[in-house]
Parts: sequence; C-alpha cells; structure tokens
Amino acid sequence: MSSDNVILLEATSCINSTHVSEAVKHMELALNAQGLFNNRYSIVSYGGIGLEEKPHVKTISSRVWSHSTLFKAPNDAYTNEETTTDLYEAIEYASTMGFRAGVSKNLIAFTCGTDRCGNPAKYADLLTLLVENDMKLHLLAPKAFTLKVEFLACQTI
Repeated sequence: MSSDNVILLEATSCINSTHVSEAVKHMELALNAQGLFNNRYSIVSYGGIGLEEKPHVKTISSRVWSHSTLFKAPNDAYTNEETTTDLYEAIEYASTMGFRAGVSKNLIAFTCGTDRCGNPAKYADLLTLLVENDMKLHLLAPKAFTLKVEFLACQTI
C-alpha cells in the first residue's frame, strides 16, 4: 500500500517553499499512520513568467519522483507580477506522469487563487479525467478564505 503524490505548485510569490516542504513531511506522517509506506512525491510547477508559464516537472535530486526524506520544494525567485495561471492545464499535464500501478494517486495544488477556473466545459473534462484515472485532487491556499454575502430583498405574496 503506497501512494504517488504530485505537488502542483503555482509559480507566484505567495507560495512559500518552506511551507510546501513542511506540508509534505506532515503528509508523509499522515499517510504512514494510514498504513501507506514507500510513498513518492513529484513537483509540477506552472503559472510563472516566460518559460515557467506552462506546466513542467521540477526535478528533485535530478529525479522526477522522490521520497519524502529527499523532498525539497524549489526556492525559485518568483515575481510579484500579477500573472494568470491555469490549474486545469497543470492537472492535465500531471495526469500523464508515470504513476505506479495499484497505488493511490494524489494531486495536491498549492495555489494563490489566481487561476482561471471559469470554463464549465473544462471542469467537466477535468472531473472525468480525475475519475477515470482514479486520482484525488486537494487544494491548499495560503490565503484566508473570505465570504461575500449578499442579502436579497424578499417579497411576500
């Protein structure tokens, strides 16, 4: 019983690589507590400037997959520029990675919330992709959640 875990790392300045590395350590402990050992981790970065814009693998010790003890999130100097990223594209890219047969497959997206997620057709395709490949998607955002509440006037008849 093992898992393959792909970290989808949005290349924006709000992501702190130390927090990502710590999250992977805690994830490994939680997986071990559930009886999952020999887990692997990989990083797909997306949404940066220039060549960093399209999804791509960030190697760990020159390897695509590594174990939690070797995992270290890249400490790239990302810009503060406002960029538009595409989490859907990163998920599609990650789904083509060489996952092991018979293990659980997890995609963990570290995102700042600047993603373009408005296309319902893409959402349906993505949902189908995740279900057919038996993948689970988890979203982690370093920003606090805020709710916008609008009160509508109700009329009684």
